[in-house]
Amino acid sequence: MQLYRASLEEAQHFILNGKKPYQFVIKNPHAKILGPAYDASEEALQQAKERGFYAETLEEAQKIATAHNDEVIEVAFYTKDIQIV
Repeated sequence: MQLYRASLEEAQHFILNGKKPYQFVIKNPHAKILGPAYDASEEALQQAKERGFYAETLEEAQKIATAHNDEVIEVAFYTKDIQIV
């Protein structure tokens, strides 16, 4: 599956139209916040939830990033779930 990395403005539009984020991309390249569309590994998903690196919404992801002195810079979606214009 291919992912599309959307700007925050674009991501808000996709989310308002019912699309679920796969991952919230933060500045730290060694960390990631998984989203509700993440389905690659149940174990990785569980670990992310236990470590506090899972969010259902962009707002939750921004709070998590802020708590780690970071910020969400993009949101990844499956390309099959969105229409890119």
